[in-house]
Amino acid sequence: EAGRVAGRLGAGLFEIIFKLTEWRGRPVYAVKTLDLRRTQSIERWIQDGPDLVAVEQFVPGQGRVTIPAEDLVYYRFGAEGDNWEGESLLRPAYKHWQRKEGLELMQAQALERSGKGVPTGYPPTQANQDDLDAFEQFLTDVGSDNAGYFLAPGPHAENADTGQGWRWEFVTPKDAKGSAEGYKVAIDGQSDKIAAAVLQEFMRQGMSKVGTNATAETQQNPFLLMCEALATIVFEAPLNEQLVPRILDANGMRPKRMPKIRCSLIDETTLEELAGYVAQLAEKGAIRPEPTLEAYLRQRADLPPADEDALREQEEAEHERERELLEARGGGPRDGDGDGTVQEKDAPARKANATRTLRRADRDLKAHELHMSLDRIETAIDGARDRIQQAAGPAVHAVCVELAQRAAAGRAVSHGKPPEQLVDALEQEVRHLYEQGRLSVREELQRQSSLHIEPPVTLGRADDVARFLRDVAVTAATNIAAAIVSELLRLRARQRPGEPAVDVAVYQQAAEEAARGAIRHEAQTNASAVVNAGRSDQADDVADLIAGSRYTSILDGNRCDECRRADDDVLRPLDDPVRVARKPPNRMCAGGGRCRCMEAFQLRDEAAPAI
Repeated sequence: EAGRVAGRLGAGLFEIIFKLTEWRGRPVYAVKTLDLRRTQSIERWIQDGPDLVAVEQFVPGQGRVTIPAEDLVYYRFGAEGDNWEGESLLRPAYKHWQRKEGLELMQAQALERSGKGVPTGYPPTQANQDDLDAFEQFLTDVGSDNAGYFLAPGPHAENADTGQGWRWEFVTPKDAKGSAEGYKVAIDGQSDKIAAAVLQEFMRQGMSKVGTNATAETQQNPFLLMCEALATIVFEAPLNEQLVPRILDANGMRPKRMPKIRCSLIDETTLEELAGYVAQLAEKGAIRPEPTLEAYLRQRADLPPADEDALREQEEAEHERERELLEARGGGPRDGDGDGTVQEKDAPARKANATRTLRRADRDLKAHELHMSLDRIETAIDGARDRIQQAAGPAVHAVCVELAQRAAAGRAVSHGKPPEQLVDALEQEVRHLYEQGRLSVREELQRQSSLHIEPPVTLGRADDVARFLRDVAVTAATNIAAAIVSELLRLRARQRPGEPAVDVAVYQQAAEEAARGAIRHEAQTNASAVVNAGRSDQADDVADLIAGSRYTSILDGNRCDECRRADDDVLRPLDDPVRVARKPPNRMCAGGGRCRCMEAFQLRDEAAPAI
């Protein structure tokens, strides 16, 4: 819509229409649409110095409506100062378009005349006025529209001797063909100038005897650069400077890094060029085949998607070959008990988990990741939302009832200190996540040897662990209560003076919905962090047996660039400064607190056979 308006008008105004929806487990205000407000309907532009403050629009049936500038996304072309209506991008082409319109009309008339000719009549010498009037009417009727006719002052030359008889004929101009060609040349010239006005000369190649494919490709580059520049003016600048801050303000967000909207041109690369480009990069090791790249190339070439069953069989076969290779080297994914016997009872589960994780990641499993309890870790993280929802449900319901009653009665609404019942319920689930993290490390180390690792907890750290888990529960409970209060206050603020009071049931329903979203958000934000804390503490308890850890992002099927870079397959000692500084979850993750990265721990070669 913005591009279409940009072609005809010099400015575009779009009013931001919000809607309430859910994002990452909590209610947010999102953009429903950017509704066009045509410049023809704007009666007044209200300014404060050089800045636009508001516009006054005339709406039939409603009169004049004032729209604040903060509720608009707008742009303009070729304007300075207070000229907010801008200048059309097609203005340089208008003169040539107008001339072309006139030439085409003249050409049509000329072709009509030259194609059929002009009716020409020759009356006899003794014709009276009535006969002449009737003859003229005949010439008018036999001719085509707008062609006219010609009445000679006397008889035709062939009848000159006798001067008798009526005669008529169609007379065609001798230079009719040349005239038609002249019009065509003139019209083509104006078409070329229209194309040049918008840098589209390459579109005219092949329509005349001038120009080659090489010339068209050279002329295409300035046009693409112009499109990219226009995209910045029409899309990127208004959206990033006007829309994005408005969305963040509406939701009370203050990110450290402002998100940006980017526009990209349509990919005109041929499949042959793309295939050669990818092949060269793959040959030099700059890129490697992986599911995301394969899916893009299939879609780009309009090929069917990959066969899931065939992929699954291939992945299982590759996993089996890798497992056999590791076992042949003495380091396969085995379970052991205290006497060193190998346990294979959960091998199918580990194999299925590895296959599932392999299919959703953008790379193959690495050797150290085959030892990890990926199924246990993933189940603990993904199941945290439902378990926390169920455990915290009664306490949250009580909070919603109390705050909804206060809001309906017009009393002050504040979360204050979160109730102990809610904190205790959250702490119980947080401790479960923590223990799952510790257990996953013990299983991971046992698969690397015949060690049987007991779950000791250093007494000096027990108080710190309890304090950490309690703090996580208190913070989560406080955020849940704050989300409930925020929604109740927002609902109360939307009530206009004179309207009936909002029923307590409406307040309670809004509070319950906000609570559910907040619980999901807290579970997603804290689950990976608590599991990682348990894994890190367990590793510290047996640090004398561990050679180090590797950063892994295999659980993140949609991992960001920061997590991908951190996944460098480097074994670092537990006290390595790099490892300590970036222990997962990754603080730079673009997932907004939902990072699922882990550490894979490796035993020392000289580890004792039993503990």
